[in-house]
Amino acid sequence: MITRGCSPRNERGAAIIQVALSLTILLSIGALAVDFGMLYTKRTELQRTADAAALAGASAFIDYPVKMATDPAHKRAMRYALAHSSPSTPISAGQVSIEVLPAEEKVRVRIDGTAGTFFARMLDVHMVDVAAVAAAEADVGATQAVCVKPLAIPDRWLDEDDDDGNRIWDEPESWVYEPDAPGMDYYAQFGSDNPTGYGSDFTYDMMSDYPADYGRPITIKAAEDTADPSDAPVDSFFFPWVMPASDGRVGECRWQSEGESGADPYRANLCNCNMSTITLDREYETENGDMEGPTFQGIQELMKADPDAHWDPVAHVVKSSKYADNTSPRVIKIATFDPAEYMKPGKTTLRFNNFLKVFVESQPSEDDPVRARFMGFTSGVGAPSESGGTLVKVVRLVE
Repeated sequence: MITRGCSPRNERGAAIIQVALSLTILLSIGALAVDFGMLYTKRTELQRTADAAALAGASAFIDYPVKMATDPAHKRAMRYALAHSSPSTPISAGQVSIEVLPAEEKVRVRIDGTAGTFFARMLDVHMVDVAAVAAAEADVGATQAVCVKPLAIPDRWLDEDDDDGNRIWDEPESWVYEPDAPGMDYYAQFGSDNPTGYGSDFTYDMMSDYPADYGRPITIKAAEDTADPSDAPVDSFFFPWVMPASDGRVGECRWQSEGESGADPYRANLCNCNMSTITLDREYETENGDMEGPTFQGIQELMKADPDAHWDPVAHVVKSSKYADNTSPRVIKIATFDPAEYMKPGKTTLRFNNFLKVFVESQPSEDDPVRARFMGFTSGVGAPSESGGTLVKVVRLVE
């Protein structure tokens, strides 16, 4: 009986066919992996751009009142999107869709693009559509801020000694916070029930003049006796306070100094940006001695950084030939405190309850107060908190 079997030659032929099929499959998988990698890279680049554009757009809700923020938000988002255009990922205005939602203080950005393929071209697929979507919002309640100036003012209160009843300190009125006196002075932070603090609808002319205080002139005046805060004559007197210097200062102000306390660091912190993180509801030491001279010197140097900046009463923004609206370095952050703080015995520490933004208009001489305008919300850092500042916003991605 003769048995037929597979010859070695036939076995080698079958193996070659199997290897060829396997290589074809492996090469196809590799080709798909390369194309998918290219698509993933392209989408990642678009996503980074969409994220940056959304964050930039939402930042307008910090620099402007909500009702004025839509146009700046749209422009900022578009500008940041186009600024990320590159030869590898070109972006045109037609690819960018921007949705501004004022009621939510949110900006949503979608960027559509295409990615070329490499191996998929063998299947006649030369381009693939890719897109990225991001949304960011401005949320109130941050507890920390950087680049704060060493000026701390009491938040505004209802004073029963207000002679003309306009709820604004005027010469020659003498205001001292006296919540236990007959008639009872009253204070409530913005965001609480029946607020009197800055940013609220407290002053009588707010509907015809400065809604929510935005653009309202403020007189920031040195206390008559810095050793006894209870002698403060106005609601917007200020205390100079000691800032940490551990994170250094940023700026080209000619006043530079090492250390923390004293006239030289105080003056340097006024005209530079101190990068230390300042935290609400934490005690900070107040400066000792007369700081009227260093205040004047630091404010003058600050104003030199943008000498033609001015308040535009028609557009209701800070105008400058060097900076975009409301972004002048003369728009600064200062701290506020509950007016009960300065009734404490002695004057060694202050505990802040808010940060606010003001535009420094002028200070003609050392004997004059700093003239400023209240500019509403300011930027903070960290996650929002229910116990955070009611005028301190952070911008964060939410989609």
